[in-house]
Amino acid sequence: FYAAVTSEDTSSNYSWCDTGGGVFRGYSTEVFGYPRVRLTTATPSSLQQGRTYSIVLAGQNFQAGTVTTTGTGITWGTPTVNTCGQVTVSATVAANAPVGARDLSYTRTVDSVKGTATSLVTIVADTTPPATPTNPIRTDR
Repeated sequence: FYAAVTSEDTSSNYSWCDTGGGVFRGYSTEVFGYPRVRLTTATPSSLQQGRTYSIVLAGQNFQAGTVTTTGTGITWGTPTVNTCGQVTVSATVAANAPVGARDLSYTRTVDSVKGTATSLVTIVADTTPPATPTNPIRTDR
């Protein structure tokens, strides 16, 4: 998007602004940038302790960037932008990561604009049963 803001004095005289490419009558301030990143879903959104995942983030306005979450215990890989509405990223959850919901943020590299979604992923306890030792039966006795 692109926005331009003009200002006038009481005599309807517009201000002048040099934007680097010349002087333009009528623009006192110019603001431009990319639309804000929006996160809507993470699939999967329930992440078990001690596992590694390939997570698909859906939303809007993705470009190259980074992923972060609140709390500790998740290591994020480098995201791959599939489309402007979808990113895939690896996440490794530590075996001792605290359980609970996490806010997830995506920050674009090009302009450092960050989008955050509240409680987008949840760390859950490891449900893998512990390994049971086996005692082989000896048949040579």
